[in-house]
Amino acid sequence: MLQRIRKEPQQYRLPLASNLAVSAGEVAVEAETLQEIANLLVEELRSNPGRDENLALTNLAEFAFYRHISVSLDTAPYRAELARLGDQASKRATADFILTETKGRRWHLKDLRGKVVLVNFWATWCAPCQREMTGFQTMYNRFADEGLLILAVTGEDVALVERYLARHPLTFCVLLDPRDVIRKQFLVDGLPHSVLYNREGKIVAQIPGPLTEQQLLDTLGQAGLK
Repeated sequence: MLQRIRKEPQQYRLPLASNLAVSAGEVAVEAETLQEIANLLVEELRSNPGRDENLALTNLAEFAFYRHISVSLDTAPYRAELARLGDQASKRATADFILTETKGRRWHLKDLRGKVVLVNFWATWCAPCQREMTGFQTMYNRFADEGLLILAVTGEDVALVERYLARHPLTFCVLLDPRDVIRKQFLVDGLPHSVLYNREGKIVAQIPGPLTEQQLLDTLGQAGLK
């Protein structure tokens, strides 16, 4: 796909590369591929300064900020995008919630110090979310005894969620967020989106979009789970 985009007329390459970057946020993509997409976006931004750049700059900033992809760009608009993401991350760092599990138990985020906590915003209709749940279950089976908690937060109706869980059982916690109040508090626009806390209650990773199992394992390693 990248080579095909490079063969397109110049006026089409940047929009096509930006759309490819958006698509990469909807499926689990290895870091090497994300790096190649980032390199292509930078090439095209330099070849087309000021043209169709807003989406490309957002994509690049998210790749760099959240996925730690190397971006060889240093322009004022790009730095502004990074600053915007940094401001959102700072607001998430102070966010808290008390939510009820489908089984009735109430969970208070700030009471979970001493645990590694992965908060995942998802929905039953979200295909990337559904695929990611398999990896979450694998990691929970592996690390639950070492203190991993997975809190899967959805704004959907409890009856709908329970029907989904009857078909796709999960042993970690599924929390109900009526009217998506907490999702909005965490400034989450797209699904899935995960936030990982270490045992001190500090955010160590924020991940928009789905992860492969290896990427999820690497992410949990940032909170000390190996």
